[in-house]
Amino acid sequence: MAGFGWRVGSKVQRWGRSCLRGFSSHAIPSQLENVGFIGLGNMGSHMARNLITAGYKVTVYDTNENSMKKFSDDGIPTKQSPLEVSESSDVVITMLPSSSHVLEVYNGTNGLLGAGSRLGPWLYIDSSTVDPQTSRKISAAISRCHLKENKGYAENPMILDAPVSGGVPAAEAGKLTFMVGGLEEAYLAAKPLLLSMGKRAIYCGGAGNGSAAKICNNMAMAISMLGVSEAFALGQNLGIKASTLTDIFNCSSARCWSRLKIWIWRWPLHLESASNVPWALRHLKFTESSARMAANSRTSHAHSAITMLARMKSDLVAALAIVPHVHQMNKTNKFRCKLCSVVLRHGHMVR
Repeated sequence: MAGFGWRVGSKVQRWGRSCLRGFSSHAIPSQLENVGFIGLGNMGSHMARNLITAGYKVTVYDTNENSMKKFSDDGIPTKQSPLEVSESSDVVITMLPSSSHVLEVYNGTNGLLGAGSRLGPWLYIDSSTVDPQTSRKISAAISRCHLKENKGYAENPMILDAPVSGGVPAAEAGKLTFMVGGLEEAYLAAKPLLLSMGKRAIYCGGAGNGSAAKICNNMAMAISMLGVSEAFALGQNLGIKASTLTDIFNCSSARCWSRLKIWIWRWPLHLESASNVPWALRHLKFTESSARMAANSRTSHAHSAITMLARMKSDLVAALAIVPHVHQMNKTNKFRCKLCSVVLRHGHMVR
């Protein structure tokens, strides 16, 4: 972490390792007990709920009053700004839609850094999917700050970029995978907290590396989605029923996460929103900008990645035409595909 001004004593290293040794007992270290959670959308709301279930003292904030009301109705403390959240928290987690939202929550009026260079929380965790440059910018800002109170386990506040994989179902079930960048000692100390929301946390290296790993994962996912789309389009043009292709793909070498999770189990969700720009297209913009930076640094293969990403973006838009638009037939979660007349019921394709 040279270059980001981290100064951590041996106490936090020993404490981080002791957290891992004690994790099996489910005891919550006092330094992790008070958690502020910012961003109560489809993902964040479930993540915050899982922390509450695990026994953490959680305080929440979201710009959407209705999202906060669902928590306040259950007796969960809510605040009116990120700054207010930080004042009552040892750890602050953010789960936000985009880089601009993250920058606003940290640097904006009444943001997490709004009180100046002396901060209350010792640890910040950003689980948003953002570009690595944003993660490193926030990390650099945090590294210039100090703790209001020396609590005996860290000299300065720390931050982890820890985006997730698994989507809303994994967030609800507490089975997310975290890709974590930042100081390794901070990762070790935070791991019990992360595993209260997920099944696995993988350390990826220094600041921004968690975000970099996430956009690489999304790039591979987008390629897989496009492959499945092209195969379905080709098969139907050659006269094969979509349901037949589904049966074949699910029991052959074409079986993959995209096939099972996106095209079967979550199909109605994607069909209903097929007219919108997909999440993958937005996240690919992060990948493209990062690839361009790598190309400027003469990183191997970066130029070919840029060319491929440009093609992928246009292909993803075209893939929306392959994904058939549907209309709801009744109130029993039944949909009919206008392209091949396959009936979709409870997320599964049937004739």
